[in-house]
Amino acid sequence: MEKSHFLEKIGSYINKHQLIDDNCRVLVALSGGADSVALLISLHSLGYKCIAAHCNFHLRGEDSNRDEQFVRELTRKFKIQVTTIDFDVPAYAKSKHLSIEMACRELRYDWFENIRLKYNCDAIAVGHHKDDNIETFFLNILRGSGIKGLAAIKPINGKIVRPMLDVTRIEIEQFLKSLEQSYVTDITNFETDYKRNKIRNILLPQISDMFPNSGLTRTLDNITSCNDFYQGAIKRAKDEVIKQNTSIVVIDTNRLLKIEGYQSLLFEIINQYNFNSTQCEEIISTLHNTGSIYLSPSHRLIINRDTIEISKSAIDEKQEYKFYLNNLPDTLPIKLDIEIKDIVLKYENDKRIAYFNMSILSKEITLRHWRAGDRMIPFGMKGSKKLSDIFTDNKLSIFDKENIWVLECANEIIWIPGLKHSASFKCKENSEIVVLRMI
Repeated sequence: MEKSHFLEKIGSYINKHQLIDDNCRVLVALSGGADSVALLISLHSLGYKCIAAHCNFHLRGEDSNRDEQFVRELTRKFKIQVTTIDFDVPAYAKSKHLSIEMACRELRYDWFENIRLKYNCDAIAVGHHKDDNIETFFLNILRGSGIKGLAAIKPINGKIVRPMLDVTRIEIEQFLKSLEQSYVTDITNFETDYKRNKIRNILLPQISDMFPNSGLTRTLDNITSCNDFYQGAIKRAKDEVIKQNTSIVVIDTNRLLKIEGYQSLLFEIINQYNFNSTQCEEIISTLHNTGSIYLSPSHRLIINRDTIEISKSAIDEKQEYKFYLNNLPDTLPIKLDIEIKDIVLKYENDKRIAYFNMSILSKEITLRHWRAGDRMIPFGMKGSKKLSDIFTDNKLSIFDKENIWVLECANEIIWIPGLKHSASFKCKENSEIVVLRMI
């Protein structure tokens, strides 16, 4: 694609969606890949005041340093200011119980916002393009998403703007080729270990071969338009059925049931209070069972005769106790007993008992209620798991969930007393062992 035509498409898209004002300063996320390089050059060529921001995650050895060096040379060539940062992603992921991918995302966007404020930028431009939209569409189909998840990536989301959503990856590469502009390539984009990469490298090429003139882009536009209408209709319907929206949300059941497609409306209402689609199905099946109670990680839902009431969970998430295991206080809401053993010949298969290595004695322990979003690494697993999923697996009742306490150490949940033991602080061979019992 010729430079002038490519820039014209980018400029038209920016103006159509009012992404960037003429005189504003733009922070450009610059990885060094084709997408971000084309984005930076385009915005710079269109006359926008750009500052480049590059994250070095140090996940690909020398390739990560190569990317940073490329970014520095590119911005020097175009006389664009650049700021960079180094991240220890594995450490952050471990402390937050996140996947490496999610940890990178959090670190990246939090830093972008800090830099935006520091340099007084009006927007953060990222290099998503038309192909990313299609990949996300298929990814969300496989996840069982609703209409909102199937809609296209929005051109603007708060301070994040996406000026290249109207161009394809091929157009981006042709644009850079016309400029004889190089870029770096992340080899992990060609691996098939991740779902998105499988869609990108296996599924979409096959679809393109079988259906060269597919209407996927047109379908996305149609779904986006439908979602806009859907969200407007949901908002109006909420106003009809929600009688009160203060500390307690009261839904008029009789009005709800008169609305065609009330199931979708109910899900949209309760989902914002952390109730999932499975719970929504259960709630719908028990709408006439007065007194039924459901819990999300943050809220309680009660079915009354003519209403559904949603309120904050009775659990005080701020209530916590800090102590050391070698000095257990008597004021704990659950009773614990500790024993030090030289060696354990046989581990008891008892969920009320947990085993730790001796290093835990020097660490401060926090006993608190579980919270929405809590995760842990269960013993025998490599990755983390949501506590809410652990509760579901163990078929806990709503009242059981309300009374769950967790032990936390060094920002990690190490034990759900009476339920699950963490892999953290696991016992070492031929060393003293801390045995903790719930009594």
